[in-house]
Amino acid sequence: MSGSSGSSPCPKCGAEMQTYMDWKPADYVSGDCFECGFYYYTADGQRTLVEVNELRAENDLEPIEELRKQW
Repeated sequence: MSGSSGSSPCPKCGAEMQTYMDWKPADYVSGDCFECGFYYYTADGQRTLVEVNELRAENDLEPIEELRKQW
């Protein structure tokens, strides 16, 4: 992978937590606290056409008829 590992204070208990960052193929971050169990990570998914058009409407964009093909 192209990312980097490190540590930072846990926002829940203050202990040092293990962290990881990457930027390929998209921004990704994660962290695990081995003291209190708190964790976070970047998740991905795909919205439906209805959800995309709702977001577009909220941002004053015209609706689309189909989702763009992903690679």
